[in-house]
Amino acid sequence: MGRAAVCSWTRWITLKSCRFTCQKGQDISPIILEDKRLMPIHADSRFPTVIADRVAEITIAANKANALSIEAVLVLAEHIERLGRSTEIGAIVLRNEGNSFCAGADIKEIGGDPSLIGASNRAWLRLARACHHCELPVVAAVDGHCIGGGIVLAASCDVIFLSETSSFSLPQIKKGGWGAGTFLMRLLGPLRIRAVMFTGRTLSAAEIAAGGQIEAVLPRADLRDAAFALAREIAEFPVEAIRVGKASLNGIELMDLESSYRLEHAATTELFVTRAAADLRK
Repeated sequence: MGRAAVCSWTRWITLKSCRFTCQKGQDISPIILEDKRLMPIHADSRFPTVIADRVAEITIAANKANALSIEAVLVLAEHIERLGRSTEIGAIVLRNEGNSFCAGADIKEIGGDPSLIGASNRAWLRLARACHHCELPVVAAVDGHCIGGGIVLAASCDVIFLSETSSFSLPQIKKGGWGAGTFLMRLLGPLRIRAVMFTGRTLSAAEIAAGGQIEAVLPRADLRDAAFALAREIAEFPVEAIRVGKASLNGIELMDLESSYRLEHAATTELFVTRAAADLRK
């Protein structure tokens, strides 16, 4: 396949079975991959994406900790939304490079300017909505640290695999913040999360799996293949059935995810601007 040029808003690029609309100014030139089954479809170096067997695989590779700026959160949300509307795939895998799935918001960004907390809240809500309401199932393969907004991202997915070395924490109380209990509650239950959030303690993969919501806890070497295998199995079904099924499952959940998360945003905003919170961030 020859080298592709930088694309425009309207140009459609066909890569074997995948038709994909790229963002303005992105270079979709092919890259060398170890796994020859995979074909690159998205060139943002923070979220490289490949497709094979009707499964799109997004890798979070923003930085060492995978702490995401407001702009990066919005880019990832838009990317997931776009993939969810595709008729060429049937499922999405979300994984990470390195030892951190996602460390949540870039605390240096919002800590340096507390007025950004509102924009950060809105960005993370959009990302949660992008995953939860994605028209296609999203399978998370969490390897390493999952902190703050990382839990928002993972628990917004439809299926979660963990590596044995994964860990989860909501340390916001240590930084003068609050939030994401809505999503940790999806994994552990309303009472179990309280001591965790009041102390900011870290939970192991085994402790998270004890909540009964994790598909499997696996050795790191097996994580990616297991997530991809399930996504490929899902993608074999008619995409129309998958879309209707996911919408139905979202509709029967006991509590509206967005309303719950918005309540937490109010607490986050109130706390973040206090003197005590500023002292904690020093």
